[in-house]
Amino acid sequence: MSQHELAELAKVNGGQTVSRWERGLNAPQDYQAVADALRMPLSELMSDLEIPSPKLARRLNLGLEGPYESDRLARIESRLEHVAELVESIAAWAQQLGDFRTSQALDEAERQGERKPDEEGRRGPT
Repeated sequence: MSQHELAELAKVNGGQTVSRWERGLNAPQDYQAVADALRMPLSELMSDLEIPSPKLARRLNLGLEGPYESDRLARIESRLEHVAELVESIAAWAQQLGDFRTSQALDEAERQGERKPDEEGRRGPT
């Protein structure tokens, strides 16, 4: 059976699509249609398939469960932890910057003999 014939029977767009399957660049959307076109049970078609590498599985968007998925989730969790640490660092830095600017403003006001703000931000006598 030619690639074109298989594509026609599996109701996909031509022999180029089948060629991509054969080269591992893409995967069928409907394995049952391919099995029917080849006149074989789906279980037999699937038994001949090799599990792709995690990188290829991601590229093909196969959504494999098991170790591939758990590895992916572990990487996502690790990245999220890193982002949370960065956010905490930025918040602490912003607080320090705010404290520093407030301190600078008070020092400048004192030098110029201006009135200093009290704890509630109101201006009172020096």
